[in-house]
Amino acid sequence: MGKVFKEMWKGFVAFWEKAEKIATVATACFMLVTVIIAYCAVKQQTAVWEEEKKLGRPYISFPEGNTPTIERTGGSEYNIWFAFENIGKRPASQFYFCIYALDENCETKPLTGGNFYYANEIPPGGAYPAWHAENVKRTKEPRYIVAIFRYKDLFTSDYYSQSYYLKWNGVDAKLKHTTKDEQQNVDECLQQNDIQ
Repeated sequence: MGKVFKEMWKGFVAFWEKAEKIATVATACFMLVTVIIAYCAVKQQTAVWEEEKKLGRPYISFPEGNTPTIERTGGSEYNIWFAFENIGKRPASQFYFCIYALDENCETKPLTGGNFYYANEIPPGGAYPAWHAENVKRTKEPRYIVAIFRYKDLFTSDYYSQSYYLKWNGVDAKLKHTTKDEQQNVDECLQQNDIQ
């Protein structure tokens, strides 16, 4: 009986050692899967936070129904009036704005209509400043007007930059939005003149 018991015990110990190795491997696999799942969850949550951050950002635009206008000042000179509004969800600050006027064929250096800086906070949907570019010359050739905005999100301290591309036929007081091809030509002209 003692011999049978010893054989059974050896079989049990061998089985237990195998089971222990299998359990160790299985535990390591489960830990690896858990780490991968945790990594994916953290990555997904980070992506969600980044998306929420983007959706909540300030966003400067022209007020609805209030596109830039051109006003004749006398002779062949015009002023271009711009009004802005923060249509985003958070306040903006350190608002920088510059205007460039370019010939349609980009044969001459772009003219700057002015650089403006507004240090105060622009709250969401709040009051907006209005500026104008002075003495843009009337021409027989169409011109592109480019408005470049830069501003800071007070919540995240991120800076944002936007550009608006408009076309003026050089004769009447109407501005139109450019096509994608025209926008690409304007970007190339600005890059040729080291304007970003």
